[in-house]
Amino acid sequence: IGHTDLEVGDQVYSLATSHRFAGRSVSNPVAGQMRYMQNNPDREVVVAGDSHRPAIMQYEDGGKERVAANCGSLQTNSRYAKRHFSLHTSEAMPVILFSPDEHTIAPHYSLSHFERFARRYL
Repeated sequence: IGHTDLEVGDQVYSLATSHRFAGRSVSNPVAGQMRYMQNNPDREVVVAGDSHRPAIMQYEDGGKERVAANCGSLQTNSRYAKRHFSLHTSEAMPVILFSPDEHTIAPHYSLSHFERFARRYL
C-alpha cells in the first residue's frame, strides 16, 4: 500500500493505492477502498485495481469528501478476468480530476466520460 500527498496547484490531496484492499464485496467494487479509508481517515482518495471491474464513488465521510476508485483493465480479452470476475471485461478506466484552486475532487467513470465533460465545461 502506497501513501502519497499529491500537490496540484495550491492544493494537497492525500491518496492511497494498492493492487487490492481487504473487504471485497460482490455488489460494491470499491468496498475495500472505502473500508481502508475508515481505518485511515487521513486519506481522501483510494485506488485499487485487482478485480478488473471499473468503478468510482464519491461520498462524504467524517466531514471529508472522499473518492474510492477501482481500475478497469486494458486487456479486454483477459482469460483471468473472465475466469474470476466476469465474462465481459470493460475498457472503462476511471479518471479523477483534482482542482488546483479549491479543494475539490471530480471523479469520472471513464476517459470518454471525462472527455465529454471537458468538451462541455473546460
